[in-house]
Amino acid sequence: MKTFLPVALSAVFVLTAPAMTRSADAPASTVVLNLDTTPWRFCVSRRAAVLVAPAGSAERTTLAGKRIPATQADDVQPSAPADWSAVAFDDSRWPSVPGSDMENLLYLADSGGMQGGTIAALLECGTIRLRGRFAVPDPASAGKLTLRLAYRGGVAVYLNGVEVARANLPDAPTGQRAADFTPGAPYAADAWIDAAGKLLSTRARDDDAKRRLASRDRTLGPIVLPADRLVKGVNVLAVQVFRSDYDPVARQFVQGKGELAWSPAALRELTLSADGGVTPNVARPPGVQVFNQDRNDRLRKEDWGDPNAALSPIELTGARNGVFWGKVVVGADRQPPGLAAAASALTRTGGGTIPASAVAVRYSPPALGAGGPAWNEPMSEQPPADAAVVSVWIGVSVPADAAAGDYAGRLEVSAESGRLADVPVRLHVADWSLPRPQDDDIFVSLYESPTALAKTYDVPMWSKRHWELLERSMELMGGLGVDAVQIPVISRTRLGDDEGFVLWKKKADGTFDYDFSIVDQYLSLVKKHVGVPRFVVLHIWHGGGWRDAGAKQLSLAGEPVNKVTVVDADGKRSTMVVPEFGTDESRKFWTPVLHGLRDVLAKHGMEKSLTLGYLAEQYPPEAVNRELTAILGPDVQWNRNTHGAHGALGTPEPLPGGGHVGMHVYTYLAGLAPAEKAIPMMATSGWPHVAYYRRAQGVGFSLLGHRLLAEEALYRGLPGFARVGMDYWPIRDSRGRTTSLYGRWGHPASSYPGDPEPLWLVWPGPRGPEPIAAYESVREGIQQSQAMLAIARALAARPNALSPELAARCRAALADELEFLKTRDGCRYQYLYFHMDHCGWLELSGRIYALATEVAAASRPGR
Repeated sequence: MKTFLPVALSAVFVLTAPAMTRSADAPASTVVLNLDTTPWRFCVSRRAAVLVAPAGSAERTTLAGKRIPATQADDVQPSAPADWSAVAFDDSRWPSVPGSDMENLLYLADSGGMQGGTIAALLECGTIRLRGRFAVPDPASAGKLTLRLAYRGGVAVYLNGVEVARANLPDAPTGQRAADFTPGAPYAADAWIDAAGKLLSTRARDDDAKRRLASRDRTLGPIVLPADRLVKGVNVLAVQVFRSDYDPVARQFVQGKGELAWSPAALRELTLSADGGVTPNVARPPGVQVFNQDRNDRLRKEDWGDPNAALSPIELTGARNGVFWGKVVVGADRQPPGLAAAASALTRTGGGTIPASAVAVRYSPPALGAGGPAWNEPMSEQPPADAAVVSVWIGVSVPADAAAGDYAGRLEVSAESGRLADVPVRLHVADWSLPRPQDDDIFVSLYESPTALAKTYDVPMWSKRHWELLERSMELMGGLGVDAVQIPVISRTRLGDDEGFVLWKKKADGTFDYDFSIVDQYLSLVKKHVGVPRFVVLHIWHGGGWRDAGAKQLSLAGEPVNKVTVVDADGKRSTMVVPEFGTDESRKFWTPVLHGLRDVLAKHGMEKSLTLGYLAEQYPPEAVNRELTAILGPDVQWNRNTHGAHGALGTPEPLPGGGHVGMHVYTYLAGLAPAEKAIPMMATSGWPHVAYYRRAQGVGFSLLGHRLLAEEALYRGLPGFARVGMDYWPIRDSRGRTTSLYGRWGHPASSYPGDPEPLWLVWPGPRGPEPIAAYESVREGIQQSQAMLAIARALAARPNALSPELAARCRAALADELEFLKTRDGCRYQYLYFHMDHCGWLELSGRIYALATEVAAASRPGR
């Protein structure tokens, strides 16, 4: 338990009726609820980051300097129903998380080393609502309940729906608007600045700075809660934290001093103690539990379910041709022997069935670490061995001919001892059909590694078993609608392969034949499972970084690094340095190879997908471009990977000497625009354009973050995302050390661009690659983004086909989804991994699919 210094309250402290008294006694002996281990339900609402208002002002100023009407300053999203603190309130869709994780979510108390998106989310945390349950067998025997709180901002406490205490807030509010939000009491200047008038640093160690930092944390209690508010059975303690407004000096947080940012809205400590007959809710109960967990939460071995909460149905929402997942968790001190689960068919209200064959059951162990070497939540057909806490997933592949409506089924969870739970499953299918992944409009570029498969499964490259594994990888690539595939032609590219896919076969006279059979077979699998991708990137060039390898393709040490694999008449392999690009020798060297590769692509209908790779920050010399356009024609295109979005983005970028950049992947992005700009940008997303990837993800990237990958791209006017690893699992180097396969050969000029992020979306299952939970999150995000894109395009292209009322609802839904994304945008910097504030995601998703249905109907010819 954290320790906090009591400080003087800087505003009104009110205890509301019925009679409340401060306790002068020592803390009670039994802790009933705490912030560290109790499974709380919570919801966080966003509020504009506004400064303390001058008296009587009709306007408020935000940290960014924007002026807004005072009537809007206290608006929060999402708002909460008036009965949110009552026992009967259904909080099953609220996130559930031990309080100790809350400071690891978006609303961290202090920014520390956080970066832009995370700080913005921190500063706009408006209010935090929490609900904790505890059981009282007999209220007459409950004894005295004592509460202690440490918090920032203002706080109100409710017991079974009735406010029983408040601090650093005005007198009891009247009306729903005031109940939803009222600012906490402002902080004195000492909480913001040091003795010299500069922003306080949390690293300061002098006594005066420590005193000032301590003044940020306010306390309530110990106070005794009114015993006459208790009921027999389940009781609810609810707490609401209200953010205080910012001192004007805090404008520096968004003016280059983000590392010193802190939020005047946080719950830092909570302890509810009892000295009578109250059942604590601070530890895993004995026996086996089956409890709900949102599909956007990663499972931890420490997770357990609230014994006072009923098991809720697994709720899914989606459309035809989509795949949608939910889960429950089985937890105990040890895994019950014979753990198993079976799903029924889903029956539609009014008639119709989705067969059990379309419903999959999978099992996952806890995620072992954020970004660590373990496979994070592999989804397996068999329960993991010896895992005491197990996710049991249920996924529905909605058939193309499924009738729209509400479906119901069951997930039976059992063990050798018998049935553990019969979990209701509810699915709503919108009257709208997703396109096949190969035909969707969301750009996806995944890096797949044949070398990773061979090394992980210990099979020879290009053996029969290796090709079987590759086929499974391609099936999974196809499930995400991949639009770009990578073909290393030269050896030891950044992709990590030992050799390229093309072999130079040396003849007796010293000339060469060229073996394209690997490329041919690989593209056959691509065509079968992925379709015709927009880009087939042929890696013939080491792109370099800030310093390019140049036409000679030399390392920083001056050594040639661009080599190909040669096979002599006896089958012996060696490497050969390619000639300097831009010379007659190079043109003669590459002409038969590139023409041969073009012919192989044409065989599979991919001749227009031919792309050379890859460029980084630098362009090739003009002589190189002249050579390659002479070989392949003036329209030859390149893949370029850069830090910034420099160069032409809306059109193919011409290169000096000929050719152009067709696929541009870059890192640094502008901030998310307001809805009035972002929604039109979404409607125009598409090629010729760019893709992007987000840095610092790692495999520990939150599941909700994976889900939001595609839609964040659309809101920025980009067609999708790129540089995500499919199966770049860790390998052992020659010294037995775990290392990354990608980039393992070093680089001729610098280490940029870095590894794909995340490195993998699948795990090495017993029969071949299988999805981890993140894969399915990405897929669901792509599916929802397709529906969002359909709505945005209808708003832009057919404005008269939609009624004003329908168009307004469409814009409102897309704007609400954008606000949801913005409050979670900081997750791209990876400060959260397991539990997330995903409050409202299911409702938003249902709205999107329902509106896609209405838009499609309104846009049909003849309407």
